[in-house]
Amino acid sequence: MANNFPYFFRFNNESWEMPHADYLQNEELCKIVRNPEFIHFFCGRTILSFDPRWLAGQPKVQAQLRALEQEQRSNPLRFYAPNSQEQLDFLNDTDGTSCALVDLNRSGKTTAAWIKMLVGQHPMIKADPSWEIFADHGVDYHEFRGAISVGVATYNTAKLMDPMWTEQIKKWTPDAELGKYRRFNKKRGHRYAPNWGHDKSIQLAESKTMLGFYTYEMDQGNYEGGALKKWLWDEQGRQAMWNGADRGTRTTDGVHYFSLTPHKVAGRPDTGGAGWMYPFLTGKKTYGHNVKAFSGTKIWDIPDWIYPDKQKRMEVEKWEGEPQRIQTETGVSQRKILAEGRARLYGEWHTTSDVVLDEWQPEHSWIDPLWEKPPKDVTLYRAMDHGINNPTVCLWFAVDRDANIFLYRAYYNTGVTIGENVQRIIEASGNERVPLGVYRDGKSGMSFDQYEERYVGEHYASTVMDSRSFALPDKMCGKPHGWIYKQAGLTGIKKAAGKFSSHWIPLFQEMLYVDPKRVHPVTGKMGSPRLFVFNVPENTKFKYEIEHYFWKPHKEGEENPKSEPHKKNDHGINAAAYGLMTPMTYRGYHGEPEDHYSEGHRDQMDFVTQETDDEYRSMS
Repeated sequence: MANNFPYFFRFNNESWEMPHADYLQNEELCKIVRNPEFIHFFCGRTILSFDPRWLAGQPKVQAQLRALEQEQRSNPLRFYAPNSQEQLDFLNDTDGTSCALVDLNRSGKTTAAWIKMLVGQHPMIKADPSWEIFADHGVDYHEFRGAISVGVATYNTAKLMDPMWTEQIKKWTPDAELGKYRRFNKKRGHRYAPNWGHDKSIQLAESKTMLGFYTYEMDQGNYEGGALKKWLWDEQGRQAMWNGADRGTRTTDGVHYFSLTPHKVAGRPDTGGAGWMYPFLTGKKTYGHNVKAFSGTKIWDIPDWIYPDKQKRMEVEKWEGEPQRIQTETGVSQRKILAEGRARLYGEWHTTSDVVLDEWQPEHSWIDPLWEKPPKDVTLYRAMDHGINNPTVCLWFAVDRDANIFLYRAYYNTGVTIGENVQRIIEASGNERVPLGVYRDGKSGMSFDQYEERYVGEHYASTVMDSRSFALPDKMCGKPHGWIYKQAGLTGIKKAAGKFSSHWIPLFQEMLYVDPKRVHPVTGKMGSPRLFVFNVPENTKFKYEIEHYFWKPHKEGEENPKSEPHKKNDHGINAAAYGLMTPMTYRGYHGEPEDHYSEGHRDQMDFVTQETDDEYRSMS
């Protein structure tokens, strides 16, 4: 719904009345209002501008402006006006027990929410129905019925101090209520703000309303046990904290107000379209509340003197214009940026797919095979994930001079022995599995056939496996799985680094990111990732995994939820992660196919001896 409110403009002795859209089309008037050399008074929907030279000869007007300035300084609430019909509807709603203003950045939503706290349903302070906010600007008047207790919650103390305290609470609350905290109090010994390290609340001077301060960094206990009448939740709070506060409002017949931009917050899986507030504020899951959500303010609806036109255009260019241009010119999808932009520019819920590796774009990464056998000038790697009940996976990678990584072969198999896995992996590599003798374990008395891989086909810089495979013993023989793989022929296996998803997921995403400044090795066009997967039948399982590897849903009411991937469709993903963390780099030609054993293997004659304790511990 467009901003069709009438605005009154005065410049010296001239005056105009028009909606904001018409104002933007009036170049002469825009120049006046934007002129920094003029004196301006912004009083809700009344905008007064004066040329200082003209004003110097108008003593009566000067006196009137001094009185107006004094009233603005002491009681800015009197002149407040919402920036859109959506904000006005939010302010006047009395039906919602949880009422939200879901809007774009810099729309004035947090200010509107604080105004609703002050004078909306169950008002915090005593107001005058003759004030312009009620008489001229459409906000409904509610009679003050006595002191109440309210809470304001935001991300952290820094945001509580500024801008929540400075730009909302202190800016819009009348001086008479702020008392010693009033805006222009210069009396020595008086504090201009609460002592945030100790004071968690203040009492308003005239109404005696208690105002408590909270952050999402606080312990859950701070939200339990209190019985407040009203809550203001700035941006996207945590569900557990809201649950605790809500239990208190049930005893007071209290209400919750929310002001937020619905984008996904970095490091917060409980935000955006995947978070708890999306089903709550869209009415899909109400928790017994009558939920009312208001949205739809357009960036161009916000008055020019509040959000300058130049800055609006810069924001639109950042979140919409530039990504759309890159997408059109390069063919590189900018869907993630555009999705966040729609949240920031239009207040739409930032609904992503919850795919962990959402940088994957098959039109760029899923390519036809470039060779039947790896060319000479690449470096080869293998990466493995051992499975017991789940598949054992081996992936083959090639790295070229330009640091492009190609996954050219994959092996998935379930229900076979480690020896069978090794035999098939070596055969797929074009190499030979050569028997070396028998290893006899002095502790258990067990014997193991030993093999070595002869590089007659492909030569690998390394073969990496999860470090846990070298620590967890096999239930049958008591030896680690990595040790068994080594004895079965894949000698020279290395432990993979970086077992934590917080380490390898960003790297994996970086490899899949389509960089508009990078030349694609197949098309020769600008816009390319670094990781490519050959479109061959044995790689289709890996493609399925990368497209169906999801973030784990956080538990309802979970305090400080972490971003964790769901342990499903991840066997090839894990193997690839082990390889990427090696790291896999270009080291020259992978080696002439020659009749020798891989580097670092033991002499044949040593394989009939017992393994030393030190060697076993080094494998563990």
